[in-house]
Amino acid sequence: MSLTQPKPTQGFTLLELLVVLVILTGVVGISSPYMMRLYETVRFQRFVKDMQQSLLEVRHAAMMSGEVRRFYFSYESQRFGDTDALTQQIPKAFKVDMIAAAEIQEGAVGVIDFYPAGGSSGGSLEIRQDERSARVRVDWLLGRVTLEPLLNES
Repeated sequence: MSLTQPKPTQGFTLLELLVVLVILTGVVGISSPYMMRLYETVRFQRFVKDMQQSLLEVRHAAMMSGEVRRFYFSYESQRFGDTDALTQQIPKAFKVDMIAAAEIQEGAVGVIDFYPAGGSSGGSLEIRQDERSARVRVDWLLGRVTLEPLLNES
């Protein structure tokens, strides 16, 4: 009969687990502000793309139907849409300004017309949030909807 030494138990001690938890807490605490900024940046980019997509959909509808279609933007209520019902709300954190041809301004509602041949009345929407800004531009001749980042003015 041989006597064997008992194997040491494998695993982590309580002290090792506590050290790991303290390190993880520090990492989460340090990275939280960066994660919030990343979240806000992604939210801003998503909104800008959604607005660009709304303009493209109105343009496509005009070309497919053979009729003039309008994109509406309300300065007061900060809403927009492809009908005068203005179905989409702009989040409060964003500021949107529209530049459109003067003859198609209707009170506090800006309008961009899209024509069946593909052209438009032209205009642009400037979207801002803190230090982020972008412009969705609608070309009057070809009706193209393009996105361009704006440089910080400060």
